[in-house]
Amino acid sequence: MATKTITIMEDAYEMLARLKKENESFSDVVRKLSKQRKGSVEAVLECAGLLNDVITDEEAEDIKRNISTRQYL
Repeated sequence: MATKTITIMEDAYEMLARLKKENESFSDVVRKLSKQRKGSVEAVLECAGLLNDVITDEEAEDIKRNISTRQYL
């Protein structure tokens, strides 16, 4: 696999290092972050668990119906 060397500011490196898990490479962290675009299906599903204690099942179904009838980037 080919590699590239990039230069980043020290604060950006520290941010990536804090996000990096023991078994991950920095490339893994960058890939994960690039997939977490605002409005992405993955981001919505990742946050869905946070709503368990906040909304009812009926409200969740209503949100699901509204999301499935619209197209997002």
